[in-house]
Amino acid sequence: MENLSCAIVRDLLPLRADGAASPETCAAVDAHLASCPDCRREYDAMTAALPAPLPESAAPLRAIRGKILRRRRLAVLLSVFLTAAVLLLAVHARYGPVIFQRGNPLPYVAAIRQLDADTPFVRVDVPGEVYLSRRGPCPELMDHIEETYQVVFREQGGAAYLFADGERQVCLTSEIYFARYTVWVVSERE
Repeated sequence: MENLSCAIVRDLLPLRADGAASPETCAAVDAHLASCPDCRREYDAMTAALPAPLPESAAPLRAIRGKILRRRRLAVLLSVFLTAAVLLLAVHARYGPVIFQRGNPLPYVAAIRQLDADTPFVRVDVPGEVYLSRRGPCPELMDHIEETYQVVFREQGGAAYLFADGERQVCLTSEIYFARYTVWVVSERE
C-alpha cells in the first residue's frame, strides 16, 4: 500500500482510530498521516477525548431535568392507576352482583377450578356444608348426601331436595351461581 490518496485514508481513519484495521493498513495510514497535515487534523479530532462534563453551573439544568423526569413518571403511574381503576369499576358495575352474590368469590373460584369430568361436584371452603357443581342436577351429589347422612331422597320442592330417614331430615337447596354453576347448601333438621 503505497501512496494512499487522502480520500482512501479518510475512509480508513475510523478503522485506524478503533484499532480494527490490520497492521499493514495501520502502517500505510500512519505513513500518510506523517506527510499530510489535513488528514492528521481529522485523525486527531477523531481520537480526541470527549469534552468534559458540564461545569457546576449546569446544576440548575440538571435539577430541572430531574423534576421533568419525576413528573413524567408520576403522570405515567397516575395514568396506569386511573385506567386500572376505571376498568375495575366497569367490571364491578357489570358483573359485581353476580361475582359477589355469595360474598367472597375466591373459595367459589377455587372450587370451580377443581371441577372436571371425574369430579362432578366439589365442597366449597366456606362455613357450613356448601357444594358446587356445573349448572343443572347433580345425581352424584345426591348419592353423596344419601351415603353421608344415611338418608333417602323423598321429594323435590322447587330448588330444594328433601332427604329423610324417619327421624331427621336433610335439605339440599340449590341456586344458580355465575350462570354456569349451581351452589348446593346442605341443612339438617332433627
